[in-house]
Amino acid sequence: MRREFSEIAKVLLRERKRRGFSQLQLARAIGYKNGQIISNTERGLAGIPAEKIHELCVKLHTNPIHFISASIKDYEDNLRRIYMSTVPPSIPTNN
Repeated sequence: MRREFSEIAKVLLRERKRRGFSQLQLARAIGYKNGQIISNTERGLAGIPAEKIHELCVKLHTNPIHFISASIKDYEDNLRRIYMSTVPPSIPTNN
């Protein structure tokens, strides 16, 4: 089952655009050679490595709680989706 990162995608896109960075500029500012990591994150295909959150927040002049909260929400959603896909239909789950 593919993991989804929709909350972190929204936060990153909003904060990057608010500060006027291109994907490539932001990626290079946090130590990547190309903008693929930012593109993948904004499309919800990848999360942000935990060790990059502080650096990203410094570059974007934003509070890390936005990224941390979004990451936690995505983790919870993914965990719930994975769990629900493994529970037999006869077991109540209280969605």
